[in-house]
Amino acid sequence: MDNKITDFRRLMNCGHGRCFYLLDGNEELFRDTVLYGCLNDISFDMQCEGARGNFIYQLVIKYEDPVYFLNAAAEKLLSEEVNTDQHMINHLCDFIADFAYDGNETAAEILEKKYSELYRLLMTTRWSGKQKEYAESFEYISIVLIQLKGFDRFCGIASDIGSYFIRRRRAEDDDLKWRFGWFFSCVRNRFGEDVLNKLPGSSPELRRFIRVMNHEEDKEERKKSPRFTSSEDILKRVSEGGKMFPIDVVSFGRHGSPEEKRKFAEMIVSETDIGKKAELLYMFSDKKASFPLDPEILIGYAGSEDERLKNAALDALCVINSDRVHEYALSLLKKEYSEKAVEMLINNYKDSDLELLMDILNSLDVSYEDTDWHDIVRSILDEAENDRMPDEAVLYIYNNSLCSFCREYAFYEMRRRGILTDQIIDECLYDCNSDIREAAEEILSERN
Repeated sequence: MDNKITDFRRLMNCGHGRCFYLLDGNEELFRDTVLYGCLNDISFDMQCEGARGNFIYQLVIKYEDPVYFLNAAAEKLLSEEVNTDQHMINHLCDFIADFAYDGNETAAEILEKKYSELYRLLMTTRWSGKQKEYAESFEYISIVLIQLKGFDRFCGIASDIGSYFIRRRRAEDDDLKWRFGWFFSCVRNRFGEDVLNKLPGSSPELRRFIRVMNHEEDKEERKKSPRFTSSEDILKRVSEGGKMFPIDVVSFGRHGSPEEKRKFAEMIVSETDIGKKAELLYMFSDKKASFPLDPEILIGYAGSEDERLKNAALDALCVINSDRVHEYALSLLKKEYSEKAVEMLINNYKDSDLELLMDILNSLDVSYEDTDWHDIVRSILDEAENDRMPDEAVLYIYNNSLCSFCREYAFYEMRRRGILTDQIIDECLYDCNSDIREAAEEILSERN
């Protein structure tokens, strides 16, 4: 594949604004790549970032024939294959809706046609895992349509949903309201908190919709104190076959006293059962609860033939600041690449590690399938806030992360360090991440 195409596709997958500059004058060279972006969900984490249909639309309108891409996306949206794929529905709906916002009536008709199909499936399929997926897809296209067409379209959708609620008369109102909670949240944001009072008429469908959405959960709000258990309680749970959970680790780090942590570490060292020792050791896998004894103990455990104990020890070593751990990380990396060794190196970074760190970063497989790189990127960003990472590592994240949230943090860190160039600020105006775009606009407005 042409190097230009490879670079463009990588940047497009990242949602990076630089690909707009590459596209200029090379539209035909990148046509198939842009088409790929139209027909595939290229978001890294849709739950956190949202879909990238809007981003792809901005690329498409650089072409003289954007309808070419619309037609291809419409064909895919109207196919059965996407009905249970919420990510694809989100991506395609966002992309096609942008055409409709710009006055393309065909695009609006396509969305309505898909809405009708999904509503038919919702009403004619028995409650099951598949109908749940239909409901998720239907909810999203409903959100798109109320944003696109306004209050009158909301009234029609509310009536349709009310009809669905009537059909599922045996379901609890709690469950029905939760099923369309995202939709109703968007409705209130769009039309006001009192939107239910604005609904016209009193049809059975609208009455049911109003009843369900007005339903208050029959649960008391409880203020929960931070969860923390003593060393003895934790040992008792593990002895009975229980497991440690992330909330245990976080709470232990925040609320355990230094004495409690040392006592717990000594208890782990004296534990003779390898399985229990490994499970208990995971309590020291958070930076706020780093192992308080000699790290040489953990290095010994990391050489264990028991995979559970080895992995627990490596996790604990990743959050320790120690020259000995730095030395150990270098020794591991001389033998072979290890994500845990890289995290140890990052946590104990020295200026002399720059070349090694950048060699590691430049050799990472930054892909959707293997996400080890994401853990490394997040570790770098954690340390960068304390000025313990070089500018080169932060720039690497900005240039290469598929996760736009990580790129956003890198952008703000670059701004704090004063290393944003004019080129970077300009390309950030086109980034898929709206916060990055707004920050770039703010910087430019301040200069003017």
